[in-house]
Amino acid sequence: MSRRVRSRDTGRRFWTRLATTSPLPQLRLLFSIIAPVTALLLFIDWRHASFEVAIGVHALLTLTFLPTLAAASFARMSARDRLLLRGGGQRSMNAYPGVERILNTLDERRVRERVRISSAALGTAALTSLWNLDSGPTLASILLGATVSLGLVCALNSFRLESSMPMRSNSFPLLSLHAPTLHDSALDRVMTDLLVAHLDPETAGAWDVWMKSLAGDVRSDQSAASAVEHLLQALHLNHLGLLDENGLLSETKRVFKVSAIDGLISNHSIFNISALRRLLAHTRAWQ
Repeated sequence: MSRRVRSRDTGRRFWTRLATTSPLPQLRLLFSIIAPVTALLLFIDWRHASFEVAIGVHALLTLTFLPTLAAASFARMSARDRLLLRGGGQRSMNAYPGVERILNTLDERRVRERVRISSAALGTAALTSLWNLDSGPTLASILLGATVSLGLVCALNSFRLESSMPMRSNSFPLLSLHAPTLHDSALDRVMTDLLVAHLDPETAGAWDVWMKSLAGDVRSDQSAASAVEHLLQALHLNHLGLLDENGLLSETKRVFKVSAIDGLISNHSIFNISALRRLLAHTRAWQ
C-alpha cells in the first residue's frame, strides 16, 4: 500500500476503535432517545422542562456522533483504496463480484451518519436560539416541533447504525460487508468452492495470490488446490469434533511439505490455520 492508503487505513482503525469503545455506543443510543423527549417536553410547555438540559443533551449527542462519522468516512476511503487502487503494483478488484455492493453499503452508512449528526447539530442550534432570543409563541412552536422531528430522525438512524459497525476486523475488514454470490450446484472441490464464494473481493484476490504461492509447498502427489481442499476438510472435521488437533496436524503434513507447516501456523501469514478457521466459520454462518 502507498503511504496515503496506509494513512487512511490507520485512520479507519483509530476512529472505528474509538467509536466502538464503551460507553460511547451506549451513550449514543441513550442520548438519541432522550434528545427528542427533552424537546417534546419543551414543546408541550411542561413546567419542569429545561432549555439548559435539552441543549446539553443535543450538544453531547452531536459530539458522540463525531467518531462514527469519521469512522464511516475513513471506512469508505479505505474500502475504495483496497478495491480500486491501481498504482503500486495493485490491481482493481472490479473483476470480483460484490465491489459495488460494498461501496454502496458504505456510501449509505456515510450518508446516514451525516444526516444524524446534522440533525443533532441543527436541533442544538434551534434550542440555543430559542433560549437566547425572545421569540414569539408561533415561531417557538415551529422550531420546537422541528427539533422534535430532528430528534426522531437521529433516533431512527441511531437504531439502524448502532446495530453494526463495518470494517472492524483488521484481518479481513471487508468480509462482513460482502453478500455471497450464487455458486454452481455441482462443485468441483466442495469446501474450497464454498469458501471462495463467500469471500469479499479483496480477500478473494489475496486468496488467488496465496494459492499460486503454494505450488512449491505441497507434496509431489498433490496440487495446491487439492492440498487446500484436504486441509479445509480436515479443519471442518476438527470443528465437528471428529478430528483432534494431533489428527489435524497429521492430515496437514500428508499434503503439505514440512517446510510449509510453519507458514500455515505463523501469525504473519494471511491464510494461516486460524484465519482459515475464521473463514470457514463465516461460510457456515451463511448456510
